[in-house]
Amino acid sequence: MKSCIGKVVSTTLGRTGTGKDQLCIVFDVGDETVPYYQLFESDDNLDFAARALSALGWDPDANLWDMKQLHNTELLIGREARVVIEDHEWNGETKRRVKYVNDMMKGGSGVREQLSDADTITLAAKLRARRAANLKIPAGETPPF
Repeated sequence: MKSCIGKVVSTTLGRTGTGKDQLCIVFDVGDETVPYYQLFESDDNLDFAARALSALGWDPDANLWDMKQLHNTELLIGREARVVIEDHEWNGETKRRVKYVNDMMKGGSGVREQLSDADTITLAAKLRARRAANLKIPAGETPPF
């Protein structure tokens, strides 16, 4: 599996060969385009769909799950998310697909917990002090940063 930034190039609603409704979002990940397929058959499917669509800036609950807004429209085109791509085997054929769509600013950024504003100020002070010590700046002198 590989994690990268994906940009939406198309969205379509359709049905699988077994008649299940699904959403297909195609992402450009730089060197290829890769589809994300989302079914709606279970509560877990709905949770995954809500998280993926919210990561792209479209809140399905606030929009009353009005999926026609997404069907062959440009609403999500150009929006970016952190996607996890996997090789998926189906009927003896291996294809690449997006397994997860994550918000670039929440969790999908690779951190478990975002720092608060106060914590970022504390971190900056620690880093400046360490850098000043490494540059051997005498106490009382102003560092160049």
